[in-house]
Amino acid sequence: MEPLFDIYYQKLADIILYLKRKQRLDKKIVELLRKEYHKDIEEISIQYDSTKNGNDIYVSTSETVLPISVFGDGGKLAVLISSLLLYAKDNSIILWEEPETHQDLGGLETILRTALEIAKEKNLQLFITTQSRDTLEILYELTSKNNIDYKIFFLENSNGIITAKYVSKEDAENLLSAGIDIRLIDIG
Repeated sequence: MEPLFDIYYQKLADIILYLKRKQRLDKKIVELLRKEYHKDIEEISIQYDSTKNGNDIYVSTSETVLPISVFGDGGKLAVLISSLLLYAKDNSIILWEEPETHQDLGGLETILRTALEIAKEKNLQLFITTQSRDTLEILYELTSKNNIDYKIFFLENSNGIITAKYVSKEDAENLLSAGIDIRLIDIG
């Protein structure tokens, strides 16, 4: 592993330890992993690894203990994102770029649902950037089902000048429910 990644990995282990001590918030991470990545996960834990001279992250099932490294990038990223959201102070602003990174559709829906639940509980304001139609459609479905307010803006770069264009919630709902890819419309 690269030294910079090791530093972030150690910080993530510290965050997970903190979440375990604070009202067992680690259970939300286990729930997320159970829903999408491995239904038999019972616990996430931190153990010292002398070969790494630091902590390592493990998940336990009824039969074995696995290092988080056996999960694909999507599972590891889901642990990272959910941990950071749980660690954020109430009423914070969170910037999240391309939540679809390393996620299949099921994983994307699971991490977005979990993120919206945590955001609602902690009154977090999420700013999510994406170029993914799947992400937009999943967010539309989840926000509609859970009565969560949202706004959509398009950023355009014209000759080095970046402008933001707003799409009203009503217009977004009409376009998305009609199956129209709102990324491709001209909102001039």
